[in-house]
Amino acid sequence: MMKVEHVINIRSTETETRSATMVSSKRLADIGYRMFSGSMILLTIYGGYLCSARAYRYFQRQKALKAAAEDQVNEMIKD
Repeated sequence: MMKVEHVINIRSTETETRSATMVSSKRLADIGYRMFSGSMILLTIYGGYLCSARAYRYFQRQKALKAAAEDQVNEMIKD
């Protein structure tokens, strides 16, 4: 009887070790996925910032060009 219990204990220990290894590999994959997802979120936010900054500069330049064109027209009318 003693030998059978001992063999069962060894097998259960091997199974626990394998499952612990699988959990850590699953955890590693989960951490990798979360890091990748987080970096994609940050890149999306940064891209949105760059896009909005460029749009702001574009509209400011259009406003300045329109004001400069009106000033030119006003000077032509005065002359």
